[in-house]
Amino acid sequence: MADAPVSYPFIWEAPHHDYIQWNGKVRNDPTGALGRNVGEVLGVFGRFTIMPGSNAEPRIRSTVRIPNLGKLETLLRTLWSPQWTPEKFITTNDTVEEVAYGKKLFHGETPEKFLCSSCHVPITREAPSRRVRSNAIPVEVMGVDSTAAVGFCTRAFENTSEPCPSAKALTDAVVSVVRTDAAAAGHIIRGTTCWRWRTRPNQKPADAVHDETCGAADSDSTSDSKMSAEPKTASYKARALNGIWATAPYLHNGSVPTLAHLLRPNTRPDVFFTGSREFLPDEIGFKYRAEDYPAGVPKSKFDTSRTGNLNDGHTYFGNYFETHDAEFRALMAYLRTL
Repeated sequence: MADAPVSYPFIWEAPHHDYIQWNGKVRNDPTGALGRNVGEVLGVFGRFTIMPGSNAEPRIRSTVRIPNLGKLETLLRTLWSPQWTPEKFITTNDTVEEVAYGKKLFHGETPEKFLCSSCHVPITREAPSRRVRSNAIPVEVMGVDSTAAVGFCTRAFENTSEPCPSAKALTDAVVSVVRTDAAAAGHIIRGTTCWRWRTRPNQKPADAVHDETCGAADSDSTSDSKMSAEPKTASYKARALNGIWATAPYLHNGSVPTLAHLLRPNTRPDVFFTGSREFLPDEIGFKYRAEDYPAGVPKSKFDTSRTGNLNDGHTYFGNYFETHDAEFRALMAYLRTL
C-alpha cells in the first residue's frame, strides 16, 4: 500500500504456508499462487493486449511466461531456512545451558509463562511435507502499526455507473492468462483477494463485496457477506520463526532494526538506517546507526514517526528483558538456533 509500506518478507517456507502475506489474508493454494504471480508480472513489467471478441470471453494476449512461473514455484519449494553457524560469527559463544533455558522461555516452561510458541508455532524445518500454520493476531492485541492491516480490510472501489474498467480489465487478463493451465480455470480469483465483483439480478452496478472474516484462518476468502470496515478484522500473521536471525529488520513494516530491540522495546531507535550487509551477531541484525555508514556509502533512512512506520507493539514482555539480562541472553541464544 502506498501509505503503509511493508518489509520484504522472507520467502523460505512460502509454498508451505496455509495463508500468506504479512496480514495472512490470502489462502495459499497452487491456483492462487499462479494467479498472484501472473498479476504481479502484469502489474510490474508484463504487457497484455485485449483482442476483439465477445464481452463474456475476452481474448487476451500477454507476455507472461506461465512455464517459467511454474519453475520458480518449484524452485521455491527447495529453499530451506538458513541455519546459524557459530563459526562464521564472532559471538558471545552461546552455551548449551543458555540455549536450553531460552527454549524453556520460548515454550512457556518457566514461571514467566511467556508462551512465544503459542503464536509462533514451531515446525520441523527438515520435513519435505511440512505445513506452516498461520495465526492471525488482531492489531489491538499486538499493538503494532495498524495502517497496512486496516487499509487492506477497508479498501473499496469507488462506486461509478460502471464497474471499475481498469480493475475489470486486469482481472480478465489474469484469468485469461491462467487459462492456459486448464486446472486453474475458474478458480484463479478464489483465495487471492478479499474483494470480488458480484453480479445478481437488478443489482446496482459496481457494488464491491468485502469478506467480513477477511484473514481468519478458517474463513473462505470468497464468501459473500456484508460490508465490514471494522478495524477489529485487521490482523497480522504470526509465523514459525525458523531462520528468524537472518530476517532483520523486524515487524511487518521493518521498523525494528534488530532482534535485541524487539525484545527490549524501550531501546528501539526512533530513526535508523538500512542498507548495510554487515551483520551484528550479538544484536541479531544489520548495522543501523548513522556512524556505521561512511561518507558515500548508500543508505536509507527509516523514520518511525511516519504513519505506517511506527515501531510500537509486540511488547508482551514489557521491560522484562531490559532488567533480566540472563534471560535475555538465553532467549537470544535459542532464537539463533531456529
